Amino acid sequence: MATRFKVAMFTGGRGGNSITRAIAKYPLFELTNIINAYDDGLSTGVLRNHIPGFLGPSDVRKNLVALLDHDRADHRALEKLLEYRFDFSKSNSQIITQLNNILSGDSEPPLSSFTAAIHENQQREFRQFLNTFLIYFQAHRAFPLQDMSMGNILMTGCFLEVGDFNLMVQQFSQVCGISHRILNVSQGENFWLVGLKSDGEILVSEADLVREKLNLSLTDIFLLATPLSDTQLQELNILSHNGRQDYLLNLHQQPQLNTVLPQVLLDADFIIYAPGTQFSSLYPTYLTEGLGKLISFNRKAIKLLISNIGEDCETPNLSANDLIEKTLYYLNNRAELNDPAELITDVFVNKPETDFYGETRYLPYVPTPYPFQIHLRNWEGQRPGTHHGEHVVNAMLNLKYEEVVALNSNIRKLSVVIPAYNEAPYIAEVIRKVQAVDLAPMNVIKEIIVVDDGSRDNTFEIANSIPGVKAFKQTVNQGKGAAVKRGIEIASGDMIIIQDADLEYDPDDYKKMLPSLLDGSFKAVYGSRTMKKESVHRHLAVLHGKHPAQYWAHYLAGVVLSQITFFLFGRYLTDTLTAYKLYDAPLLKSLKLRGKGFELDHEITAKVIRRKIDILEVPISYTPRTKSEGKKISAKDGFIAVATLMRFRFTS
Repeated sequence: MATRFKVAMFTGGRGGNSITRAIAKYPLFELTNIINAYDDGLSTGVLRNHIPGFLGPSDVRKNLVALLDHDRADHRALEKLLEYRFDFSKSNSQIITQLNNILSGDSEPPLSSFTAAIHENQQREFRQFLNTFLIYFQAHRAFPLQDMSMGNILMTGCFLEVGDFNLMVQQFSQVCGISHRILNVSQGENFWLVGLKSDGEILVSEADLVREKLNLSLTDIFLLATPLSDTQLQELNILSHNGRQDYLLNLHQQPQLNTVLPQVLLDADFIIYAPGTQFSSLYPTYLTEGLGKLISFNRKAIKLLISNIGEDCETPNLSANDLIEKTLYYLNNRAELNDPAELITDVFVNKPETDFYGETRYLPYVPTPYPFQIHLRNWEGQRPGTHHGEHVVNAMLNLKYEEVVALNSNIRKLSVVIPAYNEAPYIAEVIRKVQAVDLAPMNVIKEIIVVDDGSRDNTFEIANSIPGVKAFKQTVNQGKGAAVKRGIEIASGDMIIIQDADLEYDPDDYKKMLPSLLDGSFKAVYGSRTMKKESVHRHLAVLHGKHPAQYWAHYLAGVVLSQITFFLFGRYLTDTLTAYKLYDAPLLKSLKLRGKGFELDHEITAKVIRRKIDILEVPISYTPRTKSEGKKISAKDGFIAVATLMRFRFTS
């Protein structure tokens, strides 16, 4: 039985970083990021032009940074070191002095703090790479060092030592201590990227493709053995658009596939085509010989294309449909060789009409009968135009959840059911807090379900606009219990927790409640607000903040309900009124629930206890709100709770 899912993701520089980071958080994934190294922009171009056989290291560096463990202080320092750039205000001699100071251990801030915080082995290896670079530079003083990143300089030194770009990527990744892998798609051929615009203009380098926003879209891209010469440019200038395309096709070279990649792609459970700068970062990768055919041989994998959310400098006037069709075009080596469904099974497309931030010019999408599934929703993260990595990973796993669980029984899904009634001021913040809880280290994915119980405000509209949320609306107000029951019916997870739609409970407490369900010790876990309090007065101060007096009734009701529960069922619960109740989903779905109001909580408790199922209580935090802030429970609900407990003590 496999214990990790193998993910092969074609990506560029930073376009897929949010997805990379989200995947890397889950222990159940073994991730291989596949890049090309045809970058020749700015300082990277300087290195490629002056170091024979060296390809562009920038996308390697960007992916390394994304794969670092950002919870570790040494990895955060390593990121700052790799991304540090020498600015244009410094001369070459000043930069050389800085680099020599690092070698001698006498560097100045901020470089001194970065190097001091990383591992000693890394310091030693980096000094060796830096020394090799400086020896080479002393013999070839022909290129400027301004705007170079420290990471690119160190990788250059590593390349000069090993003499092979792909081997450099492997060795440098090992030194950085990442737990996943980066591979260059080709065998390391030093090709040069050229683009042809729809008006016939030739973009002579990868740098030209990304330097500024194009006013017209690109028609095609080509990989050449050498940069275009002046003579070739003169010959191209007298040709028509079609003539230029034929001329460049005759010069086009097809890279050979990295010898490690066939096994990676054939073993993959997920093959992802990430978002990013398509013509400069993704499509050149797809031109590698035999790549599309190899992908088509893997019939078990989910093959997921994640469309860009908004326009970038390369894609003016293009739609999500264009990106889909261009991906197939290049994967098929500009021909129609493979069934599209053998190359793509699913596509994540952003809803173009959803303007979550008001800042992004979204790619349009025209509904089309493709032979694969289109998932049209809001995929945007907290930064405009970028994907929400966690939503992508959750959706990716949900595509084949049953197969995923069959392949790896370690992964679990938590369905968070949020009943809501007139909660427009709070619902977005509650959802944000639920989304922010990082359960990846526990191998848990989240499903967020909001059931609007006939609100008179725009609670539903707000919830429905947030990416990664399944929102449903009851036509009329039926009560909290009715909304919870609908959420339970909809939930597809194997664990269910009820989350109130206000700000009284902290979703970070899921981490305290989940372990006992995950290890099978319990099937019901309650978050207690009253455990480990020194006294009643202390309890009221913590439980009810600045207004303890007005909550005496709630406190006394809780005490009474705890006593009644013990009297009726022989089980003492410190906080029967808590809204945080976590259940094994098959158990909860089997209870045949009847209540429609707040009494549903007590019906569940009674039925769980009657089945002789132990309930674990764990202490949680709590910040109550007042009646004026929207608190809905009243004294009447206390009497209903008592009646409910008594009813289900003697009936099923």
